[in-house]
Amino acid sequence: MIGYDLQTGDEQWHVDGMSSSCCTTPVTADGKLFFAGFSPGDPSEKDFKLPPFDDVLKQGDANHDGILTQAESENSPVKGFFAMQDLNKDGKLTREEWDTLTNFLSASRNSAFALRPGGSGDVTASGLVWKKTKGVPYVSSAIVYRNQYMMVKEGGIVTAYDAKSGDELYQKRVLASGNYYASPVAANGKVYFVSLEDGTMTVLEGGAAPPKALVKNPPLGERTAATPTIADDTLYVRTAGHLYAFADKK
Repeated sequence: MIGYDLQTGDEQWHVDGMSSSCCTTPVTADGKLFFAGFSPGDPSEKDFKLPPFDDVLKQGDANHDGILTQAESENSPVKGFFAMQDLNKDGKLTREEWDTLTNFLSASRNSAFALRPGGSGDVTASGLVWKKTKGVPYVSSAIVYRNQYMMVKEGGIVTAYDAKSGDELYQKRVLASGNYYASPVAANGKVYFVSLEDGTMTVLEGGAAPPKALVKNPPLGERTAATPTIADDTLYVRTAGHLYAFADKK
């Protein structure tokens, strides 16, 4: 993570040891910057490990030439990700390319942290207020609301840290199951989470610990990857095929 001077564009500070590919967005609150992100490859991550290239070949290398083509990848763990793995874009995945990617991902360090403002140069240690490693999200960005730094990961698991101290408040499966790409949004004492596969929205009480689900709405029936927006007392939700606006009758 790098901080730049808004007027000159000069680099002011940097934080080392981030997830290798970041989908999530930092947020600011109470004079601090908060970030939480996950990426495959962190050596301490037990839930996901890249298989050895020999295992990939066993499943997909139909002609046993030690190379994986895009067609062969459809029967391997690389299915759906071949274009990203094929570094030189020649239509072939080699052991060298796999090892290069594996080494890059192994440098990933998944975490959630709070950073104090100011500083210059490397602030990896000096700028940190607190740092944690549990419950970090892959795509959905975390949110600060009512002194809780809240995040959701696959399976509907919500983790909350005290925004000031970093103390873990809870980690609990409280939402609809499945994946979450949309980030949570909050207003009027409530936090809204919407699932990816079918648009099921769960509403939690803001600031509660343990978490308190106020309602779990019926699914919208479509893939919902976009983060909802709240404006003018209206909740807007964009699904794969529709844009919904929810509000009290006026």
